[in-house]
Amino acid sequence: MRLSLGVYVLGAVDHEEATRVEAHLDRCPECAAELAELSGLPPLLGRVSAEDVAVASRPPAVVLDRLLTSTAQRQRRSRFLLTAAASVVAITLAGSMWMVSGHSSELVSAGAAPPSAQKRTTQDSSATLAQDTQPVQLPTPAPSRTTRPLEVRGKHGGVVLELALTPGSGGTVVGIEVSGVPEGTSCSLIAVDRVGAVSPIASWRVTAVDYHDGRAHFPPGSTEFSLEEIQRFELLTSGGQRLVTIRL
Repeated sequence: MRLSLGVYVLGAVDHEEATRVEAHLDRCPECAAELAELSGLPPLLGRVSAEDVAVASRPPAVVLDRLLTSTAQRQRRSRFLLTAAASVVAITLAGSMWMVSGHSSELVSAGAAPPSAQKRTTQDSSATLAQDTQPVQLPTPAPSRTTRPLEVRGKHGGVVLELALTPGSGGTVVGIEVSGVPEGTSCSLIAVDRVGAVSPIASWRVTAVDYHDGRAHFPPGSTEFSLEEIQRFELLTSGGQRLVTIRL
């Protein structure tokens, strides 16, 4: 399900997949928190121009030469380290074989230990085993804290707009639910900050499939504005008509 969060926050999933993701987010605080962290991705991608993409796809020749030289140096260094490691292993094995041979001779000449020594050894081993099997008290992990969304509601005439606002590292994730909007209406949701700057959040066309129990649910959008910066939200038609305004 986490693989779908990135596509979901970009609004590139179909209605059926979006419904499954939303149902999972309602009962999974970890995924909801991760979605909040991804909230700043759409605004950042919106700032990348076609010229930036073209420049990134054609790195300068100096950069390529530097990368090739660095790769060749790393390969030579890897071969040297591999040879040195093989030499160390060979020397270690030779020393180990000599030590095992010497210890074996000492054990044969010494013979078996007396019964009293064997008894003490058994008692010492039992005491050590008893100490090792004592239960260890592990620290209790602190409970995780998930940011709960701020739910706001606005109404104008027969149109109702309900939003769930979740702060994120790159702005605010906005869950969207409407009712009373006629089927076939193209809508958009925008955020306006305290100096009048506008941030588009999401746009969609209301269909009969979107409505469940009188309410239409849509994939969440996002804005680069933080909750402290937002003055109001506006639900608009494609013709610019303001349907609902929610002031914070």
